[in-house]
Order: sequence, then structure tokens, then C-alpha cells
Amino acid sequence: MKKMSVLIISEDKDYCSAVGKYFRNHYSETVIIITCSSLNNISDYIRNNNITIILSEEDFYQKVKEIVNERCIVCKLVENKTSSEEYLILKYISASSLYNELLFLYSKLSSETGTSSIGVENLYTFISVNGCGATTLSVSFAKRLAKEGKKVLFLGLDGLSDYSAIFGSNSERGLSDIILALKSKTSNVSMTAKSVTCFDEVYFIDKCRCADDIYEIDSAETEQLLNTICSSDRFDAVVMDISFAYTNIWNYVSKYSKCIFCITTNRTASIAKTNNFIETVKIRDFRNNTEAIQKVSVIVNRSTSIQPVAEINSEHIVYIQRYSSENYKGLTEKIAEDSVWNDFIKR
Repeated sequence: MKKMSVLIISEDKDYCSAVGKYFRNHYSETVIIITCSSLNNISDYIRNNNITIILSEEDFYQKVKEIVNERCIVCKLVENKTSSEEYLILKYISASSLYNELLFLYSKLSSETGTSSIGVENLYTFISVNGCGATTLSVSFAKRLAKEGKKVLFLGLDGLSDYSAIFGSNSERGLSDIILALKSKTSNVSMTAKSVTCFDEVYFIDKCRCADDIYEIDSAETEQLLNTICSSDRFDAVVMDISFAYTNIWNYVSKYSKCIFCITTNRTASIAKTNNFIETVKIRDFRNNTEAIQKVSVIVNRSTSIQPVAEINSEHIVYIQRYSSENYKGLTEKIAEDSVWNDFIKR
């Protein structure tokens, strides 16, 4: 990626010094930070340094807007967001958050939407047939992969699950922004994807602001979107939590997933739905000339027995015992250590 040239206009010399030093030490390959404390010769600053993004204190903001050209984005540095203006940047956010904001802004100036071909060999997909804990298990598995030294992306596509609460993200951006970049063709899709990715133990892209946003893209656009997000130069493994109702997403994971986990419980009604799921997968395989059924493993969650109460029409069945914990993080960490994952990691 071409380096971003970012100009910070502020009389707060300590702030400018701290930001400049951090970015030189951590993001020098992608960002050049230039600072100034007045509007003297500002046009020369912009022209000579090929500035693309300006972060301006409020006192200078209006004057800067009158000077810059249309290929330069001007943002107002504020201590608190009190309005819904588009280009507001909180002054006192973490450097990593500021970097993501700059990536997102830069994506608007670089509208090429070319994507890499799918390259992640380790794509794992979790599907629940009846609210059986697929999200919890998928998060646990992602954490297990991270403990194994993998650089893991978690992608929550179930629609209604609150993934931000799980990962502790307070980002204002998510999958909806990537879809908008793809549909509008006014932003670089790959760069937008990078800018909305959060990181703790596992990399994470927040869900759509509206669950129906995912329906705005067709099958080809879905493949383009997911290829871009899952590009192999960024991640060793991708874990998806999806809804079987999203046919376009299913078409993608049926082709590219290494493993597809169907989560059920050891109850008659859940097993009946699991068998319906398996038959539907076989029908979709026949229609689409795919072999997704070969990748499906049934996980019987919260089980106190290793025998199903009714026949499950699958050759690949494993059981996870019921775990308990005082909080969700503790629960997922316990499940992450379960030996049931060993075989899937070694494949």
C-alpha cells in the first residue's frame, strides 16, 4: 500500500510529539506523520508533502477547509463527539484506534476494489440448528487456535448475535462499512476491511449494524467480500459463525471451508433439526456440484452422554460436556482447552 501522508495541525506540541513518535516507531511503513502548530505556509505543507489526510484542531478547521483540494480529507480533532458530523476524530484515543481511523479515511481516497484470491487454507465454519451454542463454541475454537500460535480472524455472520459484547469492542465500524465500500465502489474494500478489524486475542470484525445489510450483496459480491476479508497475507485461520439462512454465505463456505461444524444438543427435537440440516446440505451439494457434506462434523454440545438420544445421520459426531463459569470469558476459555478440538487442528 502507498504511504499515507497525514498532517496534524495543533498547538498542542506534546500531543503532536507523542503521536508522531509512536507512528514512527510502529507504523512507519504505511504512515508519514507531519505536524505544525499554525497556518503559516499551510498550502506549501500540503503541496510539498503530498498530504492526503489532515487532522485539525477546531480553531484551525474552517480555514483549513477553505485551503485544501478535493483529494485531501480534513478531519476535526475533538475531545468529545457532540455531533454527527462525518469527519470527527477523537483526539485522545489509542494510537491503534487512530491508525484504524486513518486507514478507513484513506480507503475513501483509494477506490480500487481489486481483491486477492482466496488463500486461507484454514477456514472453519460454525452453524447452529437451534440456538445450541454455536457462537460460544466458535469463539472458544478461535481462542484455541490463537493459543496454538495462529493469527486468527473471527467473523460473526449470524446476524443477531452481539459479538461486540463478546470481544469487548466499542468500534463504531463493522461489516456494514465493508459492504458499503463494495457496493458503492468509492472506497478500497481491502483497506476498509483492515480499518474495521479489532484485535485482542483474536482479530474480529463487528457485525452488520442491521442484520439485513448482508442481503444487499449477491453471490458474486459475497465471494468478493469474503475473499478480501480472508486474504491469506493477513491471517493463518478464519473462524466464521453463520446462519444457514444466508444462502450466499453458505455457497461460499461450502466451497472453501476446511471444516463445517453443525452444533446441536442431545435432545430429540435438536437432533431432528440436525438431520434436516444434513439432508438440506446434500441437496445443495447436488444442485451446486459441491461436496460440503464431506466437511460436516456434528458437535453435540452440553452433553452428559456420548450416545445420542436419537439417530444422527452423520458419520462424524463428537461430544462436548457441559461447562460452567462465572462469566462468558471464563466459559470460552474452558471450552477452548477441550481435547475435542485436537483432531480438527491437526487436519
